[in-house]
Amino acid sequence: MMPAARRQRTIQLCQAAKASGDLVREVSNTVKLKRVGQGFNGLCPLHADKFPSLWVYPDGHWHCYGCPPTHNHGSILDWRQALYGETLTEAATAILQQFGPPPEYRQTPASVRASRSSDPDDGTLRHWQQVYQQVWIQLTLDAPDQAELQRRGLMDPVAWRRHGLVSVPNTRRDWSSRIGESVACVPGFSTREDGLWHGPAGLVIPVRLPDGRMAGAQIRVREDQRQTGKYVWWSTPPEARQEDGTWRYPDGAKAWVIAHWAWPGGQPDRAEEVVVTEGPLKAIVIAEQLGVPVIGVPGVQAWMTALHGMHRLSTPPTRVLWAFDQDQPPNPAVQQAQKDGGDAFQHAFPALRQALMVWDGHAAKGLDDALVQGVPWQIHEPKKGDAARGLSG
Repeated sequence: MMPAARRQRTIQLCQAAKASGDLVREVSNTVKLKRVGQGFNGLCPLHADKFPSLWVYPDGHWHCYGCPPTHNHGSILDWRQALYGETLTEAATAILQQFGPPPEYRQTPASVRASRSSDPDDGTLRHWQQVYQQVWIQLTLDAPDQAELQRRGLMDPVAWRRHGLVSVPNTRRDWSSRIGESVACVPGFSTREDGLWHGPAGLVIPVRLPDGRMAGAQIRVREDQRQTGKYVWWSTPPEARQEDGTWRYPDGAKAWVIAHWAWPGGQPDRAEEVVVTEGPLKAIVIAEQLGVPVIGVPGVQAWMTALHGMHRLSTPPTRVLWAFDQDQPPNPAVQQAQKDGGDAFQHAFPALRQALMVWDGHAAKGLDDALVQGVPWQIHEPKKGDAARGLSG
């Protein structure tokens, strides 16, 4: 991507993040805020604050009277950059993953009148399922990606086919015409009309809804392609055109963020118990190893995408097992996301039981690696009046 195009993409991404993000909720993830007049006040985590000097306002800006003038105020983007050391693009991406697209993007005017749901309707989902199926027919699984799947513990080619695992090569003629309208909504993908594929090469994993329909994809970029970022998420937003028929977001800055549902054997079934982890490939590996459905969210901060999928089930599961990576040392952001997700799940499904899957993070970072390497794991299920109790896996 040329520098000018990259700058424009960043601008679009930041505009979407500012319109989507809720600064008060974002700051509340790490700061205990108290309502004072029209704003919120709390101890600033950016410096050794003994007297609450941080002020957060509902209009989307914050100011700290104890921080140096160079970084004592700004938007939700500035807050994440100051607190987590993220780049502008990383901050904007995290915000969109957490809060989703801006309100004006989530629904068309007609759907706003008809429904409060921000999901595409069944007709839209059927359309994109057909688009993705047409593309998948033309793809195969390359040798480098077969070797990577075997390294990750997926040894059976039948399992590869069950889960729709394919490869996209470096250059593919007529890709734009085959992909059709969806290519304009793909972050990191070219919208040029020269008939050539300009996206990265790598393993392509279909991202599926709980009923098995394809609603997006993740491309795991091969290291030899020297692409920025390890993954490229590809998903189609509910509404992507302006009223005049032009693309609303030509660089895909506001793609629809969804979680992947991996079912054992690749076929949807009743979910008595589900595991929540990070990413579709981890979800597939765990589902095949344990024989239970697994939800792969697009980043720990996007746990709400798993909750959206739960609402699509006719009967919710009786228990959810959280299995985010065991970072060493533990990552506070992951722990907070897990807590926030657990609270939200409990609020939505009061009868739901929840537990943590734990293992030695020094021996294996992810549960998928632990299962493949034979690292022991346990289920810690809190009980009323008791400390967390470990159950052998």
